[in-house]
Amino acid sequence: MKMRRFHSSLSLLAVILMMMAGTACVETLNPDGNSKRFKLPIRIYLPMSDIPATKAPGDGNEAYPDSIRAHLDELTLHDLQVWMYTHQTAVAGATPGDAQGAVAYLCKTGIEDVTGDIEVEMPLPGYVLDYTGDQLRFDFYVLGNGRSAGFDLSDESLRNLTRGALRERLLSGVDTSGFGSRMVDTVPSTGLPMTCFFNNENKGFDLSFLKMGFTGNQLNSMRALDNHLYDESSEAVQDLNLTNAQKAYVEAHCVGSDGRWKGDTLCPQVTLVRSISRLRFVFAKTTGMTGTGITSIELADDNDQGVIPFSTFLFPRELMPESGIALPGDNYEKLAWGKSDEPLVSDADILSDDNPLRLRSSSNTVDPVAGKAPDAMNAQEYENFLTNWVGDHTSTQLLLYLRESDKPVQGVIHYQLGDKTGSAPFCMDSDPATNFHRNHAWTIYAYFSSSQLFLEISPDPWIGASGSGQHLKK
Repeated sequence: MKMRRFHSSLSLLAVILMMMAGTACVETLNPDGNSKRFKLPIRIYLPMSDIPATKAPGDGNEAYPDSIRAHLDELTLHDLQVWMYTHQTAVAGATPGDAQGAVAYLCKTGIEDVTGDIEVEMPLPGYVLDYTGDQLRFDFYVLGNGRSAGFDLSDESLRNLTRGALRERLLSGVDTSGFGSRMVDTVPSTGLPMTCFFNNENKGFDLSFLKMGFTGNQLNSMRALDNHLYDESSEAVQDLNLTNAQKAYVEAHCVGSDGRWKGDTLCPQVTLVRSISRLRFVFAKTTGMTGTGITSIELADDNDQGVIPFSTFLFPRELMPESGIALPGDNYEKLAWGKSDEPLVSDADILSDDNPLRLRSSSNTVDPVAGKAPDAMNAQEYENFLTNWVGDHTSTQLLLYLRESDKPVQGVIHYQLGDKTGSAPFCMDSDPATNFHRNHAWTIYAYFSSSQLFLEISPDPWIGASGSGQHLKK
């Protein structure tokens, strides 16, 4: 152990000397002066959704319609955890590397309800510079709102979790007693759990730039040039004051085949996705119809068996969905909401429209408010269109937050119409996913017309920040 510390000290001394030789009187990569640690910037992109412009967030007016409030809460970050492990090839099964502990760990609490994106600095132990070659490639597991996933953030043992233990961690719920076990129609106060596994498209993230003596100012300036054309004679490059070794490194690692800067080679950029999906039921009826009601909703397959797994991995299998989700066991829940003696949605709670067909995503009818037909809208625009139509009358819709499933999620809506009862089956097997994977927002539009309940299903991927980050496959 003493020899290792001695070796680490020599390595760090060498790096410090390189930094001093490269530039003077400039902030170094280690601004806090701790010679045994470095700070790696990580850019975190949160899930994003367009919010209908009904109220401006932060204006002091908390009188948001519930549907708008849900949108805000669904994409808010309250806490963040990041585990860094030595790189291994992404596979669905366990590997020998699963027994290794984390090289570094970050736990950030007290985040003031961030939306959009955030940059954090992850402390790295000095001995990471002792790694050589491929060993300077690392993988990152990023978890947002971990308290809603059952983590006690005050538990110091979390920093010592092995990769295998983290991979096998199951999604659970604190405020909700588990997503999917009942009608979870509100976002937990601790937020929706969000995750991302990052290994730079199976290439690993290379930290070799830490050995090049770049200063913090140089790194920030290079990252600001992301996607700009690289021109070694330009003023921007000249102002970097790169040594010959640094210049060679930049041209070999930080410039793409298209001749543009690649900022993500100097800073991991990850996009979080929600660990669950959302079902949104919107109900309507033709103006003048009375005696309508939704008595219950069930999620079950053709054999009346469950479709939502009792257990779901918090982090997706790295090759999901191509390799399957590989859920721990085949126990599935059958979920049901509503009672026969008390309507789930009453007649008074179902909004009327002169032409409920115009509210379908496949409609050709131009809406006078939206200014275009729903089938000409993208997924988010259509959701906003329905949200504006519902307005404050949120009881005409139901929001359900559910765990992912490796089965097509089937269900049936039981309804009443006058003195008749009926049922309308549905199956979540539409493009873009045949299975009910995380980070999807399914809209089931159900409308009464001609003495019957009709359904239309729209799978809308929850929108992620565009243009940056490592997106999980859906």
